[in-house]
Order: sequence, then C-alpha cells, then structure tokens
Amino acid sequence: MTLRAFEARMRPRIALVVSALVFGAVHLQLLQFPALVAIGLVCGWLAQRDGRIGRAIWAHVGFNGLTVALLLLEIPTG
Repeated sequence: MTLRAFEARMRPRIALVVSALVFGAVHLQLLQFPALVAIGLVCGWLAQRDGRIGRAIWAHVGFNGLTVALLLLEIPTG
C-alpha cells in the first residue's frame, strides 16, 4: 500500500496527504481529481485509524458504486 511506504519516510499526516494526492493522480481524471483526492484522504485516514485496510476498501467500493449509479442515472455531478 502506498500509504505505508510513505509513512516509513515521513510523518503520518503528511504521508496521508501525499498518498491521497498520488491516489488522485494515478486515476488520470483531471475533472474528478478533487473528489479522488477526497476519497483518498478518507480511505487513508480509515487505514491509519484502524491499522487495517478493510474499511478503506469498503469506502472505496462505496465511492465506486455511487459513481457508477450516478453515471447510470445520468445525474449531472458538476
């Protein structure tokens, strides 16, 4: 996990922010970048808080599910 690699080299809060920025960037979606960074922050925070990635995975699944539902319903998001 990218977050753990960053945590080995920097303070946890900085590692969280850097990891979220990387998460947003690797998706290569400029318009969705802010939302991707936000979900990266949430998932990273969950992983840091719990010391496990289970809840972070479910948060990611929920975000993806919501995104797909909005696309299928053709609801404008911005």
